[in-house]
Amino acid sequence: MTRVGTGIGLALVLALAGCADDRGGEQFDSSGATHVLTEASRGPVKVVVRTDTAAPRFGDKILLAIEIAYESRVTLAPIEFGARLGHLLRRGRRDPEFTGTSPRIYGVIVQPELTGTNVVKLPGIAFEINSGEGAGTAQLLDIPAFEIEVEGLPPDEQPQLADVGGPVPPVPLPPKERGSLTMWVAIGGATILLLLGGGAWAFRRRRVVWTPPPIDPVAEARRALEALLARRLVEGGEHGLFYVELTGIVRVFIERTTGVRAPEETTEEFLRDIERNDGFPPERRRALARFLEAADLVKYAAQIPGSDEVNESVDAAFAFCGLDTRPALVGGVV
Repeated sequence: MTRVGTGIGLALVLALAGCADDRGGEQFDSSGATHVLTEASRGPVKVVVRTDTAAPRFGDKILLAIEIAYESRVTLAPIEFGARLGHLLRRGRRDPEFTGTSPRIYGVIVQPELTGTNVVKLPGIAFEINSGEGAGTAQLLDIPAFEIEVEGLPPDEQPQLADVGGPVPPVPLPPKERGSLTMWVAIGGATILLLLGGGAWAFRRRRVVWTPPPIDPVAEARRALEALLARRLVEGGEHGLFYVELTGIVRVFIERTTGVRAPEETTEEFLRDIERNDGFPPERRRALARFLEAADLVKYAAQIPGSDEVNESVDAAFAFCGLDTRPALVGGVV
């Protein structure tokens, strides 16, 4: 089997040095990717997965170096990485140049979704044997799933909704593009015909057409927040459900005041849309990002916030939705 021996460490550094986020982001130093996470082999192909950190924290970006050594009689297929690799979110990648030499080294930048155990599942390596034993066969080297332990943030570094501040003023939606003159003439003519036909029918029926009143985003946010507090989910130990609904109310308020389709998006997609919205200055975007990420710790990582943290979050949610006060409940606690 033809492999790179003593030069593997140098090849790893050269192949991945300057590994960049595929969204055009920062550069990542891969020279420290020395911690072996898993390895596997099948016939003339072997893979070793390394990382650059032995003790990552929640929110850290982690480099995975996927080194594939193979014999010259083997043809490798490119690896396709999805947006998620098990519990890890992919943030960037660097593919090796396909020069026909062994090894090939992929660099993938990822972030953990959870504190504690994150299970990682990488795509398999497809290859074809061109000569010798097994010639003409297509095979797949499956990389076994492995785990990465991720530490949580200490209490003094966990962001709070209170950092978000007051409400964001509504931003007018962009006007729709106008069509051609011919289209508008046709629409106008059809509208006149419909009005003439419908007018006679309405005259006979004398019916009043009901139209729903416009939604007041602030009033709806107050109603939803008060209903959430009245359910006393936190007192019943349902912290995760409470934070899901609390952040959902804030997201709906943002949608109704800015047009951002917040409720249907993941936190990552939502924050990406907020960055393109002029109604959110940079400091407010950062504060909102910290709040949503902290809420995700409660919703998905099962962290339990204290009563002071919960009350501060609720007060900030009321303020963010343009509400100065919240109702006083029996017991005085959320």
